[in-house]
Amino acid sequence: MKPFAIKSIVQALPAGSLAALLLSACANMPSPNAAIPPAPRCAGDAPHDIDTVARSLGWSSSAVAELEEERHVPHEVLCTLPSRQLTALLIEHEEERPRPDHPAEWAKQNALQQADEYGVVDRLGFAHALAQRQALLERQAQMPRESVKLAGITGSSSWQPLGPGNIGGRVRSMVMVPGSQKLLAGSATGGIWSSTDHGQTWHVTNDFMGSLAIGALTVDPNNSQVLYAGTGEGPTYIYGNGVYKSTDGGNSWSALNGTTPSLTSPTNYGFFWVDRIAVQPGNSNTVIAATNFGVYRSADGGATWTGQYTNDTFHDVRFDPRNTSNVVLGGDQGDIYTSSDAGQTWTRHAIASSGRMETAFAANTSGLVYASGDQNSGTIYKSTDSGATWTTVSNPKHLGDQGWYGNTIWVDPTDASRLIIGGIDLYRSTDGGANWTQISDWTLWPQSAHADHHVLIADTAFDGNNNLTVYNGDDGGVFAATNFTNVTSGANGGWTSLNNALPITQFYSVASNPLGTIVGGAQDNGSLQYQGGQNTWVQFYGGDGGFTAVDPNSANVFYGEYVNLQLFSSLDGGQTANSIYTGISDAKSDTHSLFISPFILDPNDSSRMYAGGSSLWRSDNVTDAAPLWTAVTTVSNGKRISAIAVAKTDPNIVWYGTEDGQLYYSTNALSSTPTWRSVSNTLPSRYVMQIFIDPDSPTKVYVTQGGFKDGNLRYTTDYGNTWTVSSAAGGLPIAPIRTVTRNPSNPSWLYIGGEVGLFTSQDGGVTWSTNTDGPANVQIDQLDWEDSNHLIAATFGRGMYMATIGSPIARYSDNASGTIGNLTLSAAVTPAQADTGIRGAVFVAALLPNGQYYLESPSGWFPFDGGHPAVYTQGPLQATTVPVVTNMNLTSLSGTIVLMGYGRGDTPAVALGDLLKNGQYKIVYYIH
Repeated sequence: MKPFAIKSIVQALPAGSLAALLLSACANMPSPNAAIPPAPRCAGDAPHDIDTVARSLGWSSSAVAELEEERHVPHEVLCTLPSRQLTALLIEHEEERPRPDHPAEWAKQNALQQADEYGVVDRLGFAHALAQRQALLERQAQMPRESVKLAGITGSSSWQPLGPGNIGGRVRSMVMVPGSQKLLAGSATGGIWSSTDHGQTWHVTNDFMGSLAIGALTVDPNNSQVLYAGTGEGPTYIYGNGVYKSTDGGNSWSALNGTTPSLTSPTNYGFFWVDRIAVQPGNSNTVIAATNFGVYRSADGGATWTGQYTNDTFHDVRFDPRNTSNVVLGGDQGDIYTSSDAGQTWTRHAIASSGRMETAFAANTSGLVYASGDQNSGTIYKSTDSGATWTTVSNPKHLGDQGWYGNTIWVDPTDASRLIIGGIDLYRSTDGGANWTQISDWTLWPQSAHADHHVLIADTAFDGNNNLTVYNGDDGGVFAATNFTNVTSGANGGWTSLNNALPITQFYSVASNPLGTIVGGAQDNGSLQYQGGQNTWVQFYGGDGGFTAVDPNSANVFYGEYVNLQLFSSLDGGQTANSIYTGISDAKSDTHSLFISPFILDPNDSSRMYAGGSSLWRSDNVTDAAPLWTAVTTVSNGKRISAIAVAKTDPNIVWYGTEDGQLYYSTNALSSTPTWRSVSNTLPSRYVMQIFIDPDSPTKVYVTQGGFKDGNLRYTTDYGNTWTVSSAAGGLPIAPIRTVTRNPSNPSWLYIGGEVGLFTSQDGGVTWSTNTDGPANVQIDQLDWEDSNHLIAATFGRGMYMATIGSPIARYSDNASGTIGNLTLSAAVTPAQADTGIRGAVFVAALLPNGQYYLESPSGWFPFDGGHPAVYTQGPLQATTVPVVTNMNLTSLSGTIVLMGYGRGDTPAVALGDLLKNGQYKIVYYIH
């Protein structure tokens, strides 16, 4: 999309006019659920022509016309659009949307992060990283439980999903299982979700599929228990891992080995990006997949496949339901391919000169098929002979200039004259596509459906009369209209959000503080604030949300960015927000700032912020309404800064890294002329993802990098002269490492997030572990500590998660009086309870009159030395030997009784002798 002429609009407005309104409203946005009455702006009675609207807004007529053309927003809507929605409209237009032959800007940045030092993305890298993660899990399964070091994350009970359950995320595919209420939604990077009550509630079907990027879902029309899922997202080049099959109605899924990229020929890349799958009616053996690298056909239910046109891109394939030998295949060069032998051979038809083609057959009319083409902002075509010949029907311009990204078409199965098309918004026709009525308005979200539409399906009980329910998947999740014939584009016009605990938001960032403030920036869903529950998130700034920061001492002061370093602040808990990037010349420039650009608050002074473009910018009064910015250094070769860090104990120590692997630091960053030293020659020339300075030792610095290469995590203790590298030999997948952090209480406990989930180390990064709890094998973009015991993970596709981390010291203790002799220990603290919450074993120890310590085990009492710390002399405790202490009668013993809980295989951090109190026993939880 051409950039919307925001600058010219603002310049054209007189001081104190609408410009001031818009600038103040940019994040003056309450909860998206708040109802805001429209404010009339256009003088005179409706209808208003473009010139009248332009004059009323203080814009040029060409700017209004451009808005109408590119985002298909009728000019009259601008007269009464609420200020928040008008602001969102402007924000959305400030991002330059690339054309079909260029991926979206965030996808381009993702490609930079995945590239090696030669600029090459290993197409098998993602598949190999998944395999390495699985191999690590299999090795851990053979190890004693206490040997798997998870750095205090000790089971599913440690993890709490935070949502958002009410905001949603991109849904690329949906199906309903015939004869049931089961609705399946395939999210772009969050996996397959299932609902058995028409989308009122959801649950994930598989946290650990080979890929959580679901581009295609289909049901076998001959067997409702058989479904296929294609992974990868073709339009944005998010890697998948082949095709999966379910034979139990979508409850469980198995990989089709013939499509797993690591098992295919290195030149056969089709199954990285599967955008549509179709099964032949009447013949379950014939399955066809449309992919970014050709069309693939299976004649044995997906066991084996044959590819054709493997240099071409296809996003759509459909069987004619009334003549099942006929198939249409939608290309991305204005072409549609047809087959009359169920996909064995194909004929190409050039419908237009370029553009993606989406198709839909009319179920009740033989040979009738419609197409939505990405030409002239959105054109509708029709064929009456199963795609052999085509005619142009209309040009509703529903796609704007992003039909390469969002493009869908649906035909009423009972009435071929009724259609819905989706691109930026949704439109309905009742005369076979000749005329169209807009039936959604993205600027009114969530009172209407979200923008950018990808899939439309009918309810399985749809009958064209009593049941008229249609479901829609878009960048905001899942929406439904219970009567598609009368749904409108107005607020509360009939579209209902079904994002009820559907946490598939794609977060780029997270920031939090001990006061409970949690914010994050999300793809196409703005900057969001957690309000204490999964379904209570609110948006406080629109468009794409980038990095975020939170004042550590205030619950009401936090920061975010719109793309390309357009920073803003909220000083009142998200009620209002104001742009603060004036003075940063790199802002709003693709050349001088990354799409998602880094900024960071100085942990020593929350009024100081650093932001990275082609220069490193600093403000010392960032809490002011109009902070002042100074460029403290400039990257020598004009590359863009990708990571920044400030030492927690010394504000003069500042590091930054760049998109091409340059690394610099200063030890006098606050001086009038700081000195910056380069250590770039000690790192590979790959994207610097994050820099983390040890909070206790500022000379120890961790750096993570991109690329499907080994050695993406390293640390230095001498300002980059030498590095210690964590490698695949210690269990890390060979993949980009996006984020790293350290336990606040234990310097040896590390946590990283990357392409395939979370990994932990208890030995400073020498060896690594992972598990199948928490946020799945999803991309984790950032980790942040709310406090010393709560770690938050921002995932790109599964929302946010919080882990309660066990402390390496005693976390809870409780004294209780007890009598010596005939003492029965109650079941108030049992191993079962510890397993579900504390994850420490519970033991009973006794101090006898002769001074010996004894430890109870299933085979009796063993000597237990009472040193500092206490040492179990019989060797390491095994999980299998931990007794179940529910009620244990100690009538034969005398002395002081101690009930202890501490980690498996570890000794307590406090000497046993220090805990003994005459006449008492003490309950202590230790988390190791």
